[in-house]
Amino acid sequence: MAAKTLTTFFSGYRFEKRLNVGGDEDYVLAFRKGDELRFAAWTTGRAHNVLVPVSARWYVGIRHTGQDLAKLSGDQRGLAITLTNAPIYFG
Repeated sequence: MAAKTLTTFFSGYRFEKRLNVGGDEDYVLAFRKGDELRFAAWTTGRAHNVLVPVSARWYVGIRHTGQDLAKLSGDQRGLAITLTNAPIYFG
């Protein structure tokens, strides 16, 4: 299920860059298709909150298992999310 979710959500997108959100154990990867960006986020350390430097708008998120997350709201500071060892995808 995790592989299907990953390949479906990022179908047609290409890796663009890793965003710096604080720690070496934190991974927020940006993928692009045209003008659209999607992100994958997780940590290899303990779960904690981070601020992702993205545009102020609503984001749709899903868990790596395909379950929908509540809509995510970014503001002028970025998008506050909790990183865990289970990836989340949003865009």
